[in-house]
Amino acid sequence: MINSTYNELTLENLLKIVDKFQNNNSRWKLTIRKTVDMESNLSSKVFKKLVKNLGFDYSKFELKEKLIDEKLLSKRNIIAHGGYEKIDIEQLKEVYTIIIGVMEDFKDQIYDCARDKKYLESSNS
Repeated sequence: MINSTYNELTLENLLKIVDKFQNNNSRWKLTIRKTVDMESNLSSKVFKKLVKNLGFDYSKFELKEKLIDEKLLSKRNIIAHGGYEKIDIEQLKEVYTIIIGVMEDFKDQIYDCARDKKYLESSNS
């Protein structure tokens, strides 16, 4: 078990944690099942696989699937493949705000996992 001197999440403490695991042959909870194939684009389907493979809660993101696929991914693909797509500024602001929220929620789950040291839990629990 990692002692309380590592409670603050700093790069220095994270490096100490990694060093401790490498030197003690400790076991990590996270089991990499398979690298997530982004299939060239981060669709809601691919994002869902990523979130679930990390053991995080996807329910916060379910209502955003249509927005990710239709308003973000489809427009990105049209533009990326040389097509013309008129961009409505108000819609862009809306999509931006929602996507930033999705990224914040995802970041919070990563942070909570690190803070609560869930990576130390037994894979049998």
